[in-house]
Amino acid sequence: MSMRAISNWRAHGKAALSVKATRHQHAGGARRLLLRARRLLLRARRLLLRARRLLLRARRLLLRARRLLLRARRLLLRARRLLLRARRLLLRARRLLLRARRLLLRARRLLLRARRLLLRARRLLLRARRLLLRARRLLLRARRLLLRARRLLLRARRLLLRARRLLLRARRLLLRARRLLLRGARKHQRAVNTPIADLHGEL
Repeated sequence: MSMRAISNWRAHGKAALSVKATRHQHAGGARRLLLRARRLLLRARRLLLRARRLLLRARRLLLRARRLLLRARRLLLRARRLLLRARRLLLRARRLLLRARRLLLRARRLLLRARRLLLRARRLLLRARRLLLRARRLLLRARRLLLRARRLLLRARRLLLRARRLLLRARRLLLRARRLLLRGARKHQRAVNTPIADLHGEL
């Protein structure tokens, strides 16, 4: 074997070793990026699941608050009607009392009737007050539920934004890993396709 053939053989061996080393380095970096991207994807999926659960919970609370609001409105309407009815009965009772004073002969009957109407009006007033108190409590409860639902919605939106950012970051890392893998493969292909000196001809 001549000295030129020996030098060509050594140069070719060193080039093959350097290509192999760079290939291993690119493959290791790509694996690390792929592992990091998988972890970020898992984290993003968990955040998405948590955000979906919070959204479902917020929707349920909103539905419950709407039902309570409708119930409170109905009770308010009922209380207003009872108040109007009680006022009408009170006016009627006052008129009957005035008429009883003028008409002493018919006063006893009218007074009895007025007393009954007054008792009925008082009962209706008490019932209306109770309904008003109940409606106020329901309104307060509905407002609290609405505030809680809004907070949960804001929290869910923040989690969704965070998950989207993590997904974008994972996609970028995946693209970077693919580029590194393609670059390593191209360098390996170039190293394989390099011309090798015909050692047998130079011997």
